[in-house]
Amino acid sequence: MPLFFAYGVSTDPERMQEEMGGYKSYQTATLPGHACTFTYNPEYDGGATTLLPSPGDEALGAVYVIEESQLALLEEVDDEYELHTLQVRAGGELVDAYVLLPREEETLTLPSPKYLERVRKGLSVHHPAEQVEAYLQAGIDRVNNSDRH
Repeated sequence: MPLFFAYGVSTDPERMQEEMGGYKSYQTATLPGHACTFTYNPEYDGGATTLLPSPGDEALGAVYVIEESQLALLEEVDDEYELHTLQVRAGGELVDAYVLLPREEETLTLPSPKYLERVRKGLSVHHPAEQVEAYLQAGIDRVNNSDRH
């Protein structure tokens, strides 16, 4: 069965249940070599979580065990994203998982407080609150310190 690395609002198991129609199981995971930032998404009236390559960083998330048929749903999520197979760290080991990443560099945009709270809720299911806060603040700082906004 395929593994899907979720980040942002999709780390919330309830959201994954709604979006994907379920999953077999999930566990805490990280994506080495990537960092969190936020890019403009009209659906959220501001920035939405995006992962960018960043050597030495680790993106927080969760890995879900899904059905093969659900991969098609992931590919239809957004034309601006595409599925990649990357190694994620779950259960203390590196495993191959599908990850949705942007096709092109996007305009960095701060997230709305409402969106940020949804991400915080999802990540807090899997990661300690202090780690989540520092992680989200680093993502906000990347937007504020970038020339891409």
